[in-house]
This record gives sequence, structure tokens and C-alpha cells, in this order.
Amino acid sequence: MLRFRQQFILLLTILCFAATASSQSQDVFYEKYAAVSMAAPDPKKALAMAKDLYNQMEQNKTWQTYGNYYIMKNLFETTVKDEALAKKCGDKATKIMNEMVGLVTTDTLTGQYEGDVWDKKYFPALFSTKDPKNAIDAEAYLKTNAGKQNYTNYCFLGYAFERNGDYIKAREYYEKAMQLPEDDKTNYHSYAYYAGFLARTGDYLKAEELISRMEKLSKEASEFLRTGYHSEAIAAKSVYFLAIGDYQSYIKSSEEQYKFMEQVYATNKIPCPSYDHINKTLTAFGFEMLKQYDQAEIFWKKRDSSFMVWYNCIRTTYPNMKMDPISLYPAFMAKRGKVSKLPKPIGFYISETEKYYNGIRDYADISTNVEEARQLAYLGSPRYPALYQPILEDIRKNHNLRESTVPFADFAYFSMRDRKWEDSRKLYKEMFTLNHDWINDIIFTFGEKAFVTYFNAKLREGYNNFHSLVKLAKQEQPSIFPELAAQGYDNLLLTKSISLRGTKKERKPS
Repeated sequence: MLRFRQQFILLLTILCFAATASSQSQDVFYEKYAAVSMAAPDPKKALAMAKDLYNQMEQNKTWQTYGNYYIMKNLFETTVKDEALAKKCGDKATKIMNEMVGLVTTDTLTGQYEGDVWDKKYFPALFSTKDPKNAIDAEAYLKTNAGKQNYTNYCFLGYAFERNGDYIKAREYYEKAMQLPEDDKTNYHSYAYYAGFLARTGDYLKAEELISRMEKLSKEASEFLRTGYHSEAIAAKSVYFLAIGDYQSYIKSSEEQYKFMEQVYATNKIPCPSYDHINKTLTAFGFEMLKQYDQAEIFWKKRDSSFMVWYNCIRTTYPNMKMDPISLYPAFMAKRGKVSKLPKPIGFYISETEKYYNGIRDYADISTNVEEARQLAYLGSPRYPALYQPILEDIRKNHNLRESTVPFADFAYFSMRDRKWEDSRKLYKEMFTLNHDWINDIIFTFGEKAFVTYFNAKLREGYNNFHSLVKLAKQEQPSIFPELAAQGYDNLLLTKSISLRGTKKERKPS
């Protein structure tokens, strides 16, 4: 769920700041908006220009985006003062956002003008996993519509292929987007998705270069694009630090993101700020990964309280929005053996978790499904084995680098916890076999340095937990102990070798 939440935050960031900023038409809108702002010392003239810009928006379908309507809402609220037009723009922005997140059926909104088929059908479908052919259908449409072949559309097509587990196609379209001859200082390019893909697949140097590029653009791009680039750079750094397992930097980056979002929400008067509970989620996770469990417990509890404040605000502000609450503190407490300290029976939290994930089923990818299975397993739901099976099959079929073999390690651990010895043994054995193949793939593709980081971030915990199985088998399952002990010895040699490579320093030129 953590990765799903990061993806959703990133999507909202792009919708807010630059959903269609890749077109030349959008630059014209920005120029006219800038002219209104410059005319502000003459209120009468500025208001007339703002109304004229609004009327032009109503005639120009390509300008009718969430970001543009929200800009105009703020303009009429703060600069030229027209309550009626501010409300109109706010209502239209809300309507578009609802459509973007799936609260309004989009299939009936096609055929009004040429852009509708892509903008109202194929593009929103890229963020859903309801239709397994969403990326394939969108690809076919783009191939026959040259006018839609731009950075933004290629980038999100790559993102859809990535979520569907097709990493070859994902890389193809991310790279196609990067090769387009567009000026990213005047045309907005959402680089965070590709940076996240690079980090998750072990191409860390390229990810670092792309993050540096975003940071540079946040200072050098057109003024209207700088906030978007700055926001994406911060979000991309969080994903990057998570991917490489640098949890200290991950916590620091989360705090940076918190301060930035606090400023953005305050400046733009966006209702129901979400940055507080998001920051506490990321911080709690970071402390947990650092094994600072007392700090993690404090932040998980604070996260749930902050989330409910935000949730209640959302339900009041958008009464028709379909969304269920979810608590994360109970799963952490169950993991730590502190279920007795929870304020409600464990069954309540199991039901709450199941309801939440059922509500986002159409937008869930493998990372979301892994978080659901993991959380319900910690809570003790008897359903968790059935949730893991399709995930493991996906990994076997697609070599899904987003989650790697972590779900095998998790399922093996839970089977060991529940004393299902044979299931645990088989899962670990298959995991090590898969890892052996993948280790070579990563080393040959990205090099040893990338592999060491990838191993420490994604695979090490599974190897560590296996040694717990070896110790328990010696006491409770002596018949399988020799096999497990031999595997444990091989693992020890591997992890020791990786540790030496990870600390090895290059010789300086003499």
C-alpha cells in the first residue's frame, strides 16, 4: 500500500501542476494568464482580461484541464475577485478530478471532439488495472494518431505497461518519450515515473541523473513549471531511496516532501491537506526498516489519527466520493506481538482492511496486492495464502522486478510462523532458484554495484529469515534440517561475498 500511495500522490502532483503542459497550446494559456497577473495593478483591466481568458477556455477543449481550472479558481479568488467565476472554475476542476480518479464513468464521454477518445477513454484507463488490455489498446490508438504522440502520453503508456508487468514494453515507451525533441523547460515532462522505473529495476545511475535533471529544471524551467518539477524531484527521491534501501535518507526526503506540500496546500488553499498523514506513513515505514521499532510505533499510531482527520474532511467536502478508511497501526502491532494493546478486536481491522482493498481493486497493481496480502497475513486473516498464490504466479511468469521475489520470502515466512513446514521449505527453495537466475540477469544488465544495492534493498531480509527456519527445523523438524542447513551455508557464502563487494573501495589512480 505504501508504493500504491506514492504512485497516487505522484499522479495528483502531475494533475495539479502540469497535466497537459506538453502542448504548445498550453504555453499560450500560460502567456495569457501571465498577462492577467501583470495587469493586476489595474483591477478593472485585469478582471476584464481574466474573464476573456475564461471565455476562451470555454471555447478551447485542450485548455479544459484540472490544473487550468484550478489556476483560474485561485485567480478569481485572490487577484481579480469574482466569486461566481471562482466557484464555476472550482466546480469544473472538481468534476475533472472526479473523472480522473474514476468517480464518474468515462465511456459515455466520448465522441464530442477529436481529443475526447484519448483524453476521456484511453488516457484515464492507463491508471486503472481493471482492463488488462488498457496499455495495448492505448498503444494501438497512439500508433495511428500522430497528434497524440508526445512525451506525456508515451510516458504514461510506459507506466501502464510497467504496472501490467511488461517491463520490455515499459522501457520501450519510457525511452521513446525521452527521445522526443521537446524543450522540457517550456513543455512539462513528468520524469518521476521513469526515474522510479529505473530505480526499481536497478538502473540507479540513470535514476540519479534524471532526479538531478528535475532539480535543475525546478530552477531553470519556465516559472509556471518549476513547482511541478520541484514536487516531482522530491517524490522521485523518496521512491529512489526506498528502492535502494537507504532508509535514513528516505525519512529525510519524506520530511522535505512534507514541508513542500504544506507550503503548496497553504498557497493554493487546497482543501483537506493530505501531507501530514502521508509524511507520518513514510516516516513510520522508514523507522521500521531501520528497526527503530519504538519510533515506528509512535509514528504508525500518529499516522492513523492524522489519516482519519483527512478522511473525515474528504467525506464532508466530497460527499459522493467513494473511499474507505484503513488503519496501518494494527498490522504493525500484530507484527510486534502486541495485539492485546489494540483498542478494537483484531477481526475489526481484518474487515476494515479487506473493505479498503476491495474499494481500490480496479486500480491495484502487483505492489498493491502484495501490501494487501502482507497486511492481512500479519493481522492473522485465514485468507492470506489465497491472496499470495496469484502474486507468485505473476512473478514466475513475468519476472516482475517491481517486487522481485520478496512475496516468496514473505509467504515462506508466514508459513513458517504458522508451522506449515513443508510449504515454507518449498517456497524458500523456489525463491533461491529464481534469485539465482535473476542475480545473473541484474549483474549482466546493470553491473555488480547495482546488484549489491538491489540485493540489500529487496532480497537480504528473505535470506535472513531463512536462517530462522533452519534453527526451528533443527529443533522441531529434524528430517528436513540437513537440506536446509546446506542451503543456509550456500546463502552465507553469497551474503558474505555481497557484503565484501558492497564495502570494496575502488583504487584511486596513481
